[in-house]
Amino acid sequence: MIALLPTLLLSATATQAAPAPAPTIFEHDGQRYHAVDFRRGADRIIRGKRSDGAKFRFVVRGDRVTGMVDGQPVAFPIADAR
Repeated sequence: MIALLPTLLLSATATQAAPAPAPTIFEHDGQRYHAVDFRRGADRIIRGKRSDGAKFRFVVRGDRVTGMVDGQPVAFPIADAR
């Protein structure tokens, strides 16, 4: 247990030092989206809730977006979202 203490302290320090994702609000097709946006490796993750209560999670990888909106899979080119 004592041997794990330095590892646990290091991971706790790294967690505290990481900045919290910044909230974003945007509109698309008449819906307002409240989201947080962060990076996981080379991917950009966007997750949150739409104004009608539907939850979403998008993964932006290269020029494609994939994910789920209210439990339904979605996939589209990033150019379609602009």
